[in-house]
Amino acid sequence: MIRLREGSLKAQLKSAEARVRQAEQDYQSALSLQKKKHIADNQITQLEASLAEALSQKEQLQTQWENTLIKAPVSGILNKRHVEVGDFIDKGKPVAEILDLDPLVVHVDVPQNHINYFKSGQKAVVRFLGGAISEATIRFIDRQANVSTRTFSVELTIPNPDMKIPAGLSVEADLLMEEVLALEISPAWLALSEDGEPGIKWVTTGNRVQFTPVDVVKSESNRLWVAGIPEQARVITRGQGFVRSGDQVDVINPDVSLVAGE
Repeated sequence: MIRLREGSLKAQLKSAEARVRQAEQDYQSALSLQKKKHIADNQITQLEASLAEALSQKEQLQTQWENTLIKAPVSGILNKRHVEVGDFIDKGKPVAEILDLDPLVVHVDVPQNHINYFKSGQKAVVRFLGGAISEATIRFIDRQANVSTRTFSVELTIPNPDMKIPAGLSVEADLLMEEVLALEISPAWLALSEDGEPGIKWVTTGNRVQFTPVDVVKSESNRLWVAGIPEQARVITRGQGFVRSGDQVDVINPDVSLVAGE
């Protein structure tokens, strides 16, 4: 990505390489003389130390030379460049921002009562605001809940080999659980029990009000899918707040009922 000004490093490296060659020759010659008893052992030690020092200096200069060329640690898209030609760069200062968008990672928060349904490798569906749909895979499930929301962070991955899908988009994710019978209703039809539990008020065959707790399987801005409503239940769609469980009521449309479906 960036080449730093090397100054005299290249010349210093060539000089260090020459010193290494000279030190190696001196050391090898001394070893030959040692076999013939023409050189003292302490001189061999000194030449060995000189060779080690020359190698160390060469390696240091080689590292400095290699560091003048800053390479991207990953393949991706050059999103930002923080420096221009001629700028001074301090140690630790970022020079560029590389985006690795394959795979694209989606972060979702899963309620604590549902987290045990999921595991790594399971499939999911991600919907983008423009209407596009992509298949995703669960790659990570946090093992500690958020202390504020009591939800668990889950990471999904979407294949993005051409990196055409940008990062930072708002999406909706469907994590696939077990299949259950659910009924699509308006959020306005929900009622609360005396304990604050959400449910549906419906009318029995004897025209008495019955309250049944429900599980919200899926929610959107203007509709809910709930499970737990008895089949063929006559759900009260208006005035739920004015009746209690056990009240006798008159049914306006006695032949109309709601049937749960998949």
